[in-house]
Amino acid sequence: MELQKAAKVFGFIGMLGGMAQIPARFFIQPEYTGGVEGMIGWTLDAMAMLCSLFLFTGLFLVQLHKMGRFGMFSYIFLLLVTALWAGHQYGLLLLAPELVRLDPEIMLSTSMPPLLFMIATLGNIALKWIAYLLFAGVSLKHRVVPRWALILLMIGISLDFAPMGDYLERIVVGIAFVVLGSMLWRGIGERQDQPKATAPVAI
Repeated sequence: MELQKAAKVFGFIGMLGGMAQIPARFFIQPEYTGGVEGMIGWTLDAMAMLCSLFLFTGLFLVQLHKMGRFGMFSYIFLLLVTALWAGHQYGLLLLAPELVRLDPEIMLSTSMPPLLFMIATLGNIALKWIAYLLFAGVSLKHRVVPRWALILLMIGISLDFAPMGDYLERIVVGIAFVVLGSMLWRGIGERQDQPKATAPVAI
């Protein structure tokens, strides 16, 4: 019962993260130097990333009785990849002003980013995609969480590879976060802990 209460709270936090995720990319400025718009975007992005950890923990808790070793691995792998992604994103955020000072053309759309920058970014995107697919795939198998919501999450994370994917991915994944969080908030998984009703015995 305590796990279910925790999952509900985590679901509510996940909904907040989804609502932060959807508009974040429209404010983010790669060459962030302290402007209000960039600050709003990166704050929303950080909030969404942090809240997603609570959301996935809530999803893990309602499936804990079914997860097994591979499920545990997919959850831990997802947490580690999210931490790596946060380090990549905010490491670049701290470096951006210095990079712009050294080479003002580096952040322009007409300028090719450095090769190591591209490799690190693409590598992190690929790891994030794998981590989300693994965790969602395990959850699909156990059928505790509605399958369509997990499929929406899988579609959303795959949009990162599409044109304008950085925008589309955040919108669809944000919607998936809101949906999954609301399901946890409404008590997904509680029925698994409740005894089945038995028909009265006729005398």
